[in-house]
Amino acid sequence: MPRRTHYSPCIDRVIICSLHHEGRRLRRPMTRLVNDLLTSSLQHTQGWSIADEASLSMRSQDLTLSPA
Repeated sequence: MPRRTHYSPCIDRVIICSLHHEGRRLRRPMTRLVNDLLTSSLQHTQGWSIADEASLSMRSQDLTLSPA
């Protein structure tokens, strides 16, 4: 099965540095900090709803295609 690829945006260096310092201050991994910040910002948007529906659809397809 072909591997799915995702868009990887280039993020401004000052944002990366801010995330790094905030993560260290909070003693949290940067990835968890970024996930929490983006989730809280996007969770109630139309884009989130569309992505959530697409994710559910992909998961149900994966379940039907996987061998039993």
